[in-house]
Amino acid sequence: MKRSLTFALALLLSPAVTAQEEQATAQQEADANATLAADSHTELADALVDFLSRTDACLATCTDEPSARAAQPQLEALHREAAELAARQAELPEPTVQDYMATQNRANDFLQLWQSIRAHLARMEKAGILLPEIRQTLHIAPETGATGL
Repeated sequence: MKRSLTFALALLLSPAVTAQEEQATAQQEADANATLAADSHTELADALVDFLSRTDACLATCTDEPSARAAQPQLEALHREAAELAARQAELPEPTVQDYMATQNRANDFLQLWQSIRAHLARMEKAGILLPEIRQTLHIAPETGATGL
């Protein structure tokens, strides 16, 4: 599970820094700091599901070019949070059988959110609103629209 969490985080987002709305960014950072308090595999799995949920919600707001541009700062904040989650996970010991079993409770949530995120990206690609800066933030190849999945 530890390796799959790292893999998912690395594929989804990596570090970048920019700010748009100070209040929204401050809330994102507060959420990220709360997430970083995770000190077990179960808490990290919960933090990852929360992170994916917020990423999904952000992408859901992208319905046209202006809304996609408006979402960019939040995506960049999520980018930074992904790196923080990956760093926190790297500090954890190898998961035990008990850790693995406990984190399986979140597997369906993780998969549903991941599928929803991919559907948002496909929708945005089809609508022509998967902007170059969003592609860069999410590490999506410009010529194919494919992520590093």
